[in-house]
Amino acid sequence: MMLRKLANAIQEQNWFTVVLEIAIVVVGIFIGVQVDSWNEERNNRALEQQYLGRLHADAIAAVQCQTEAQEWNDERVRTQTVVIEALRAGQLPPDLHDEFGVGLVHAGSHNPLTWQWGTVEELYATGNIRLIRLHTDTARATP
Repeated sequence: MMLRKLANAIQEQNWFTVVLEIAIVVVGIFIGVQVDSWNEERNNRALEQQYLGRLHADAIAAVQCQTEAQEWNDERVRTQTVVIEALRAGQLPPDLHDEFGVGLVHAGSHNPLTWQWGTVEELYATGNIRLIRLHTDTARATP
């Protein structure tokens, strides 16, 4: 229908109608692209909020994991110190027998740091890292 009107206007050399029809099409395309852009931006902000929530949960889990690892390491240091002191003194007090055994079992072992941020890996793998914008106007505390 639109093409027929445009073709007729061109045949009749009605340039005002031709320009008007073309302007209507261009404006319609512009509005459609703008609406699509706004919708994409809205979807990106919603996705960003989801990622921020997941990053927050990952950070809490990472801190908990590292706290547990640190506690494990502290216990290993304590029991291995018992071993060192007993060997240096050449005697083992009876109340430290269990700690001495644990220290020997875990002699030389350590608990290495691990990277467990699945959300960060996903952000890099998908290219969505660009969605994260921590500006004062968009950053929100996640419960």
